[in-house]
Amino acid sequence: MSNLSQSAKGLDSFYSRWIYQAIQPGVIARISREKSCWSLKGLSGIGLILLLFIQLKPASSRITVYAFLSTECPISQQYVRTLEKLHQRYSPVGVRFVAMFPLSTDSPQRIKRFRSEYGLPFAGRPDGGAQLARQFRVRATPEVVVMQANGTVRYQGAIDDWYISLGKHRPHMTSAYLQQALDALLANQAVTTARTEVVGCLLN
Repeated sequence: MSNLSQSAKGLDSFYSRWIYQAIQPGVIARISREKSCWSLKGLSGIGLILLLFIQLKPASSRITVYAFLSTECPISQQYVRTLEKLHQRYSPVGVRFVAMFPLSTDSPQRIKRFRSEYGLPFAGRPDGGAQLARQFRVRATPEVVVMQANGTVRYQGAIDDWYISLGKHRPHMTSAYLQQALDALLANQAVTTARTEVVGCLLN
């Protein structure tokens, strides 16, 4: 078997068969499997997603929800209550929520104030250079990405259909996209609506 084929086979089983070590900034990620040792460096594209995912994901999480938010976006602010309810419902069954802030103006201090002011109950981090947002092609906030432990994205888009357009929303949402996706995944079922359009504050 060629070296290329061996590498592809190794990456296919990246999450289920390899042993991870912590990845720190500026340090080569060394991943060991049996007697082999590989060094991953200079990765881009999907490789970057995998490395960021390892850094943010605890080993016990089956599902991670990345919520891309902006401290200045009114729609992001208004959706914190919905995210809080979803966090309360799904975190006890192993779903992890992480807020990512891709705008350069969202410093750690501003994110901390945002969490305190609006009651965001889970961790929030700057997305430096909007790297993760670009990898997922996130275009607006708030937008969510649901990823399984094997690195597969199962849902991406709006939290629900409450907003119809900028400045206009329904009295009540009628389709809970994120909730439906999480329910399906936890029941080992297919997500019927895997992608939706987001109404929100556009990223520059």
